[in-house]
Amino acid sequence: MRTTFKIALAGLLTALMAAGCADRSRQDRTARHRAPLERKQRIDAALEELSDAFEVVWDSVEVKDNQNRRGMLSVDVDEDLLYVTTDDGLLFVVDGLRGRMRAAYIPGSSQPITPPVISGSYLGTDFIYLVHDNCIHAIDRPRREGLLTPAWVARHDGIIATPLCETANFLFFGDRNQRAYAVLKAASNGRNDIRLIDKFDARMKAAPITMSRIDRPFFVDTSGSLYRFDGRFSAVLEPLLKGLGTVEAPMLVDAPTATLLVASDNYKLYAINVNNPRSIMWTGELGSKPAGTMYIYDRAVYVLNEDGELRAFHLDKTEAGIAGKPLWDGRPVFNVKSIISKGKENTLYVLRAGSRIGKLDTASGRVVWERAAPRVDYMPVNRYNSTIYLGIKEGWLWAIKPR
Repeated sequence: MRTTFKIALAGLLTALMAAGCADRSRQDRTARHRAPLERKQRIDAALEELSDAFEVVWDSVEVKDNQNRRGMLSVDVDEDLLYVTTDDGLLFVVDGLRGRMRAAYIPGSSQPITPPVISGSYLGTDFIYLVHDNCIHAIDRPRREGLLTPAWVARHDGIIATPLCETANFLFFGDRNQRAYAVLKAASNGRNDIRLIDKFDARMKAAPITMSRIDRPFFVDTSGSLYRFDGRFSAVLEPLLKGLGTVEAPMLVDAPTATLLVASDNYKLYAINVNNPRSIMWTGELGSKPAGTMYIYDRAVYVLNEDGELRAFHLDKTEAGIAGKPLWDGRPVFNVKSIISKGKENTLYVLRAGSRIGKLDTASGRVVWERAAPRVDYMPVNRYNSTIYLGIKEGWLWAIKPR
């Protein structure tokens, strides 16, 4: 009798413990589900408070597949389409005008990405490129709604360093061993060969090579030397310029003035003639190391440094006959984290310290107003219509526009 009672008691305790574990598991799942929703609701409320300054174009679009896999690694904008990649190897295309899903690339639905972990993405002319360590996956740009289809995969024996650089026929990239390579974009049987452009000095530190996105791309290595690919593969390139310092931010080319713009960690902005790249046309003082990408607007280049100072320089010759003259008498705009969008005439919208959106008068260099902004993980901008997209890593998107 006593033995039977002990067995029954043990069974009851086991059942109670199992029920408690199941209850805690349900509570954990509920908490994990509730946290993203609570963050979404906070952003919805913040957008209501911003309604006097921004119009909500569309809101609360969920980016997920039919297995409820969500999350965001990057959000890129190309005209009226948004490309969202996740660290699970998913790629979603969202209609930026209407706020609805257009297409998806999901492992298992077609040729999967193996392993399905993406470290970067790049929007090309014909393909969407997804990068995972030593592979570049080229996905056809969507022509209709439905699944995106893979075009080819290029495999490399080293770790690929983004950003990528594309021309009409080639896709260029650098790896962490300081070598530059090209991939022929016309695929053959779904596989592409990678060709060596140049092997740089082995004494250089391991860091990504920065390239400019033009037909004959420029390279800056970690010793601060400038090179240009001349169409010869596996040939040692001679440096065009030396002493530019460490360059980690993407370079820009201003087509009207044929100027290559290089922001260096030695606190300087260099302007180099694309057609005669062996000399520096003018130099701008940045105050500290550059942070993020440069921005060309209304014939001036805007550069942000890591101290939160935004500086701007004329690209065209001024009345005094000088290109590169600083705007605003050389006085920077302080407490800027990034440039968000261009607005109407003489207007830029910037993200300021404390998660505040500011309206900058580019003629005077003054912030004429600022508003509290939602705390989001991504804030890409459609440069064609000044729409600002807000994204959070939990898998939601919004679109707003300055009034």
